[in-house]
This record gives sequence, C-alpha cells and structure tokens, in this order.
Amino acid sequence: MSVFSKPKTREQHLAEISHAVTALGCSVVPPEMSYALLAPHLPKLEHAVPERYGMGAVGKVNEHKFAIVTGEYRERHGKGKVRVRDVVLAIVEHPNIQGTAGLYRDWKHSTAGAIIDKLLWIPPFTIIKMLQVALDKKMPDIVIGEPAFDSMFKVHSESLALAQQAVPPAARRYLVESNFDGTIVARPGVLIYKLEGARSDVESITAAIAAVRPLLEAFAASSSDHPMR
Repeated sequence: MSVFSKPKTREQHLAEISHAVTALGCSVVPPEMSYALLAPHLPKLEHAVPERYGMGAVGKVNEHKFAIVTGEYRERHGKGKVRVRDVVLAIVEHPNIQGTAGLYRDWKHSTAGAIIDKLLWIPPFTIIKMLQVALDKKMPDIVIGEPAFDSMFKVHSESLALAQQAVPPAARRYLVESNFDGTIVARPGVLIYKLEGARSDVESITAAIAAVRPLLEAFAASSSDHPMR
C-alpha cells in the first residue's frame, strides 16, 4: 500500500463537508447559492469578502438563524504580490445585538508578539514601526474599560458608547476566558465572525458552527444578565 494518499476530488471534498454539516443539524448550501447568504451583510465587511464561494450552511440556535459562508479572497502584500486565502465566516442574527464595532486579537499580547514589537524599534525595522504607529493613529484602538479585555483585543468603532454596546460585559468575559482568536464585526441585529487561520474544510466549518452558540449567548446577553467577574 502506498504511503501517499490520493488527493480528494472536489466532489469528495464537498460530500465530506455536506455529511459533517448535516450531522450537526444544519442544512447545506451549495457554492452557487452561498453568495446570497452574505450579500445582505457585505456593506458591514471591509475585508475578507470572498471572491469565490464554497460550500455554505444554515441553521438555528434557539430559533435564531445563523449561516456559515466559505470561500477565497485575494490578499495583496509585499511588492504587489497576491496571495489567495481561504475564509470561513459565521453570520448570526439576534435582535439583542446592538452597537457598532469591529474587534480582533492584538498580536502584541502574545510573548512572541511582544518580542517582535520590541525588535521593531531597532534599525532597520523602525520603518515598519513608523507605519504601524501611523495606522494606529488613523484607526485608534478604543479602550473599553476592562483591563484584561483591553490588553488582548483591538476594538474599532465610531464611539466608545457604541463599542461598549456592541461588546457587552458578557462578551468581553467570554472572549478573554476562551482565549478567543478571530475577527468579529458587530452591527445592530447581526454578528459576523471570521475564523482565524481557517480553511474551507470540515474542521474549520464545524469549528465555526460550534462557535455560534457561545458567541450568540455572550453578545446577545444584556449586561445585567452576565456581569463581568
């Protein structure tokens, strides 16, 4: 028997995803229909909008709808080079989700990130640090007021009030305690979660589905229901 396995065909790949999605109680959405799941929310997304769509899924958590969208987008970096990246997005709807904010993990919070940040102050890397400082001034990080949360995440919003409303105390606690790593966009009535380092495969799609319930419970809860501990 050969030690090298034969690559799966596209049909086998889609069938594998379909089986896993169905086993989790969700309905499968074929690639040609996945755009329709994301289309109403495209104005809320600035980055990671798929240019090519893969298998999607729809389901419900406590009667509230969610959708999983997969696909690919092109990312430009370094001297105009283009890299194709997979993206997996979870879109959750709930009337209790309010405010406006985008948040993501602050890479400098990790030990490796802190070391790299210090190295950026050493020539010739200072030019990178200058660009980073300029970007931070253009999109300042909003300080929510919870030290543990603020040290781990960068938050962008039109105001502190909208950011605090979009990321309520229960959500801050969940993100810190779960060591959350991903990107979230919150708008009135909807939450969009981008899975970090995702691939359009069974593991990433099932991980996105598994993340829906705790995210919904955290972001749709009122602050009085889940105080920060």
